[in-house]
Amino acid sequence: DEPVRFWDFMSELLVGLGYDAPRFHLPYFLVYGLALLLWLLTWILSPVFSIKTTFTPMRVALAGTHHYYSCERAKEHLGYKPVVSLKEGIARTLESYPHLRKGA
Repeated sequence: DEPVRFWDFMSELLVGLGYDAPRFHLPYFLVYGLALLLWLLTWILSPVFSIKTTFTPMRVALAGTHHYYSCERAKEHLGYKPVVSLKEGIARTLESYPHLRKGA
């Protein structure tokens, strides 16, 4: 029922799993530029080497976009009512994935 920013949500999940929350903020243009440079390098080398990278400009663009998650439209259009709070939902999710905990 409470709107939440993507990276705040991810930080809560990471901390709940025993990992550190992200501490550093890298400028978007710098990370995007590095991804673009890597993409160009893999494209140039593609006739010689088959390189698969997950660090792509598109992934940087997706991660760098401000995402907010809210159920307001579902409540408005579908009559949705949250069964549990966001905090309870996160707690239940963390209990469901013990194999992802740090040190598991």
